[in-house]
Amino acid sequence: PDECWNTGTDTSDHVACSNTVNVQWLLNTADASSNDGLNCPDSLQLFPPTLQPTSAQPTPDLYSPTQPPSIEPVGAVDCAAAGNPLQVMKYDDDDEYSVRMLDYATGKYDVLYKLDWFEGHINAVGMVYDSTKQAYYNVAGITEDGSSQLCRFGGNVERIECYGALAVTKPNAGTVLVDRYYYAKDPGNKDEKGIYWVDHVDSSSPEFHSDLKFVIRTDLYEDGVLDFAPLREELDDSGVGRTGLTVTSNFIDDGVTGDYLIGLGEHLEVLVVYIDSEGYPSKYAVLPSTLDGDADPSSQEIGAAWTYLTVESLGVYEAELLFSSNEDKGVFTTTLPITIPSNCWNEGLDTSTHVFCDAATPVPLVTKYKGPGDDVKSNDGMNCPFVVNKDPTPSPVVAPKDPTPAPVATPATPAPVPAPTAAVPAPTATPSILVSSQLIVDNVPSDMDDDALTDVVSAALVDTLSGIRDSNDVLACDVTATATVTPTSSPTAGPLEATGAPTPVAVEAEQASTISGSVAFAGLSQPDAEANKAVIEDGLARVAGVDAGACSVTSISAARRRRLDDGAGVTVDYEITVSLETAQDVAMALAEAAADPTLVDAAIAEAAAAAGASSTFAACTTSSITSEVVSSVMSAYSFSFAYNVPYSYSYNMPDMAGLDCFNETLTAFSCYMDLYPDDDAAML
Repeated sequence: PDECWNTGTDTSDHVACSNTVNVQWLLNTADASSNDGLNCPDSLQLFPPTLQPTSAQPTPDLYSPTQPPSIEPVGAVDCAAAGNPLQVMKYDDDDEYSVRMLDYATGKYDVLYKLDWFEGHINAVGMVYDSTKQAYYNVAGITEDGSSQLCRFGGNVERIECYGALAVTKPNAGTVLVDRYYYAKDPGNKDEKGIYWVDHVDSSSPEFHSDLKFVIRTDLYEDGVLDFAPLREELDDSGVGRTGLTVTSNFIDDGVTGDYLIGLGEHLEVLVVYIDSEGYPSKYAVLPSTLDGDADPSSQEIGAAWTYLTVESLGVYEAELLFSSNEDKGVFTTTLPITIPSNCWNEGLDTSTHVFCDAATPVPLVTKYKGPGDDVKSNDGMNCPFVVNKDPTPSPVVAPKDPTPAPVATPATPAPVPAPTAAVPAPTATPSILVSSQLIVDNVPSDMDDDALTDVVSAALVDTLSGIRDSNDVLACDVTATATVTPTSSPTAGPLEATGAPTPVAVEAEQASTISGSVAFAGLSQPDAEANKAVIEDGLARVAGVDAGACSVTSISAARRRRLDDGAGVTVDYEITVSLETAQDVAMALAEAAADPTLVDAAIAEAAAAAGASSTFAACTTSSITSEVVSSVMSAYSFSFAYNVPYSYSYNMPDMAGLDCFNETLTAFSCYMDLYPDDDAAML
């Protein structure tokens, strides 16, 4: 900036510029003294490529230094292998940091890699998705020589990549909310402190913010909050392998759709921080809680927090928050939504009016995973947000129901598969071949194409096989849909056959599906809802695009948890009966309404006007709507689609991919056929 230039011989008005220059570490060098630098100015490549051999014998170069190696970038997180909650910590009185993953069954933290090369302070960690590299990366507040920076780190290289200075030294609470990094140092402990943030942390040029919109009063909870779990209620679920939907869910019941940070004080007080539209932490609330029904749980440091998200293809969007005790008392979760009365929000830098929210319903925390575990210190949590948690005890694998399963021939004494030929080098790890399995998938919607269903089946197989094997080494599973339709009874003569995508078959009796769900309304009392059930049925039918007679309200109940300033609230359970041909369209219409509840508001208003009940529904608004296809009724016959899953060739080698993997697969297949040329059944 112009104001940073200093001129003249009078230095009284010379200043240091407040702008930051990012300096990136490149490589280690030897200690030096009484030194200065020089270089050839036209050598633009700092690290020239490896020299290529020539046909002629080169003249020896006795004076050029050895070519320096290329710098390996900080590696991404392997979310398939490290999907459980992760912590950076000093473990078991270690002086060094390590990255460890929680074992749900034992409560222990298993080491993934050590950071013994680093002598500074690491905390306030999170995980950010870099869309340009299509991978997740660890970020943290890293402190060396008295200053703290935002940096990326990984397990593949002994270095960090830093992007700029943080507003506080040694932050110990941090998280990433999509592309924003939020951090603090003991917020609420000893001094009045706030929460800072950095925008665009998914890029190489983050934007740092050091101004605050509030500070936290020190007597609202015991000691400090040591980590945050992030929540975004309206999510753009884009990226590799995602649904591509924009989904919405009411995780914090405060009348708006927003972004939040959730943390726990030492007496398990619940800190909820609201993030405004600019990205600033702009207000906060502190609520009471119970732990396993106990309103007065013992004090303990909650040093790590994680958020796991689930987005389904029909738009259902759910979140699970996990909080870990540093004192071996377990991992806790809570039921969402968390309800916050409007008068419980605290704002501004003057904390004299800030209050603890006694009026709020206590947030019910429950112990999800118990010890015996590990006492940890100087720790913080991070996780891949879309990896599904596996329970401590894997669910049993149910054998598929096949009325006439085809026998799979197995050689009496199978010979070992020979090593691949020299043309295709063999991997160092022993490959495994998974010979075919078969699934019977019932009640498949008639208009669901093969591609959509095989994607679901493939993902389910990978997750299931990874969960029951000794290690998560199932990389992929290719599914080929070969649909076979088997009628229970047929009103028409002759058997039914199908090739390619399943198609509906005309029958004498009607085929139908039932879609059920619930709607949460605010501003509507239970008596008014009961008296105007037909209006609600008509409104929901308008949302779904069906006749009013197809929708029925099955129950109406007062909302279990409502905002104190609503005055009224009800939850309505409903069912919609539709034909199989229209079930998918209806499900999509309800999913759109779940993403935008104002569609329900408009339909209810139209139905109320038609029934002359506009005044009753004048203050009624939709908080949320859910739906699920619960049954498919086929009065004439039912379909069973058998999908054949050919064998998959999987490696316990993360670097085996692409053409190498394909060549190895062909080699293994040819070796098998050479050994068992007549055993066609074994290859089916």
